Amino acid sequence: MRIGFACLADTANGHYRVLVPLTELARRGHAVIGPGDASYRAAVTGTPNWDLMLVHQSASEENLETVRRLRGAGVAIVWDSDDDIGSIPHTRGTRRTVGGPRKLKRYHELSLEMARSAHLVTTTNEQLANLFRDTGAEQVAVLPNCL
Repeated sequence: MRIGFACLADTANGHYRVLVPLTELARRGHAVIGPGDASYRAAVTGTPNWDLMLVHQSASEENLETVRRLRGAGVAIVWDSDDDIGSIPHTRGTRRTVGGPRKLKRYHELSLEMARSAHLVTTTNEQLANLFRDTGAEQVAVLPNCL
């Protein structure tokens, strides 16, 4: 299988939800192509010969457009999130990393659009799975954190 991925590599959950499992898949012979791979950017902006694109946590206008385009080109899309963005409190730390209330609201809207645009959403628990199902996600699977 040929798997493209995008994740927040500098986060702990980017490692244990994406990088560690994909490293194991690569060890077993699957082609794993990430942002560090020379062919990644050309594939993301063109039409990759990937079977699947895994996007972890990231919800932006650019990622949403890319996901929709790749899905239209026949690439299976998996979006993984373990956050209910809509329930994040408006704190100083949130303003520093995401922005003010309007930016946080838009980030929440984009996360739900990412869920609806994916063939499969993976999340850590049934509560989040139900949130994504209730907002129109096509398929949702619970994959608890096991490390």
